[in-house]
Amino acid sequence: MLRLRFRTAPFASAQTVWHSRPRLCYLLRAMSAHLEAQLGSLIAGGGIVWIAIIAAPQLGSASGIVFPTGPLEVCGVGILTWLHAKWRSSVKRG
Repeated sequence: MLRLRFRTAPFASAQTVWHSRPRLCYLLRAMSAHLEAQLGSLIAGGGIVWIAIIAAPQLGSASGIVFPTGPLEVCGVGILTWLHAKWRSSVKRG
């Protein structure tokens, strides 16, 4: 459990609040920003490969421009993960 102390007013006494975080938050915090960036790149690359596999047979027709929703979301999640890792490394204290 995480113990947070905060003040409600500038000169008020500090109050103690107890919060419990999900285990996933601790797992993501323990992962380094470099490892998270590599993981995001792999996820995005997997989405791009998936799009290429699905789109290759449809290139001759006009429906080749429209892709199914699965690979685009996978690619988007990978890009967001990569961006989050870059943000984490830019605000790292030290």
